Amino acid sequence: MICILIFTFLPITYVKTRKINWSTVLSSSLLLELIITLMSGNIYSPIFGVYQLAADSYEYQQDLAKIANAPNVTDFFYKGIVQNARPKPTNLSATPNVVLIFVEGLSQNIVEDERSIMPNLKKLQDSSLTFENYYNHTFATYRGLIGQLYSGYQLDNYESNTLTSLQGVLGEKGYQTTFINTEPNNTQFTSYLESFNFDSIVNENDLAKGPNGSLTDQAALELLYDTIEGQVSQKTPFLTAIYTYGTHMTFNSPDKKFDSGTNILLNRFYNFDYYFNQFLEKFKSNPVFDNTILVFTTDHATFADKDFIAAYPSYNRENQDVDRVPFIVYHKGIVAEKKDVEGRNSLDLVPTLLDYMDISVPNYFLGESLFYYKENNNSYDTVFFDNTYLLSTDMGNIQPLSETNEGTIKALLQKYFAAKQQKPQIP
Repeated sequence: MICILIFTFLPITYVKTRKINWSTVLSSSLLLELIITLMSGNIYSPIFGVYQLAADSYEYQQDLAKIANAPNVTDFFYKGIVQNARPKPTNLSATPNVVLIFVEGLSQNIVEDERSIMPNLKKLQDSSLTFENYYNHTFATYRGLIGQLYSGYQLDNYESNTLTSLQGVLGEKGYQTTFINTEPNNTQFTSYLESFNFDSIVNENDLAKGPNGSLTDQAALELLYDTIEGQVSQKTPFLTAIYTYGTHMTFNSPDKKFDSGTNILLNRFYNFDYYFNQFLEKFKSNPVFDNTILVFTTDHATFADKDFIAAYPSYNRENQDVDRVPFIVYHKGIVAEKKDVEGRNSLDLVPTLLDYMDISVPNYFLGESLFYYKENNNSYDTVFFDNTYLLSTDMGNIQPLSETNEGTIKALLQKYFAAKQQKPQIP
């Protein structure tokens, strides 16, 4: 009690303290953490992640501004011809039909798997013209399909392309061009396909009973056969393309299972192979398709997720997005041939096919025919680009570009991204 009385009567002096600006303290702390993070190289820090996103966004906006303000640069990419390095087989007519199959996300090692995951596709590959050490040039589907059809790269998933395409070239040669949509209930994907400017898009919503309102691979391949069987009777040459969706990552097979069925990745490719063989047997046995080229490839490599790693624990992938992929050309009377393309990529799909068909037209392709020699001063067809990675696949060695080459390629890409939005001009 005495202590309380003493403190009660002590004189009190008011001391004014400086007000703390907490926003300044917080900003300073974040800046300090950023500096420490950059110095220590800890790329997993949350603040570094925020910084990297902001930096990428700023760089992207700068690129968009430069592209929008660029003069017409299409003539920079103009080529007067498609290199003719291989004569068309004599048993094909002047205008053979073309069926082009893009299977979702397939790496070549799955085709080669000694456990016979895809034995029917492997058998086709062994009896056809096939390109070995051939890589996807981009990732994923929205970049891979349009990128191959136009032989170019994408800055954004949904950009259109005003330049030369396979369907455009064949359309001008009198072909009926068709793309079969296996995601007809996906309005975004449907609009994407419509931007390719095929003559027609086949949308069969009633058949879309697979994942996310899609066609199963069984339904897709049956629809493909029915479509081309109807087209071949019309006596007009046709290009019919399809992208099959059922082997997409995380999907399991709705039907056929591989072995015990414990790995969903193996299941879905095994299932595709089963129904692809049903399509192939009908295709081969029907003489109306004797003048039809069947081209089999993929939109991109299999993504190396946990299911891929579980299926292939000892298969070394330098990068999860890029890998060897199949490119197969088959028609009646073809002689089996394997061509090592030494790390060249899917930018070369369309120039190669046109070369095989003896079609040479002015174009803006970034790729070259795989029949044309590799030392062709092509800056692109051993370069993988998907807005995350910029890598070389030259000679099958996946590695970053040198600092000099990276700068050169980035400048060329920016010019191409402008050109693909512009009206084509001839020098």
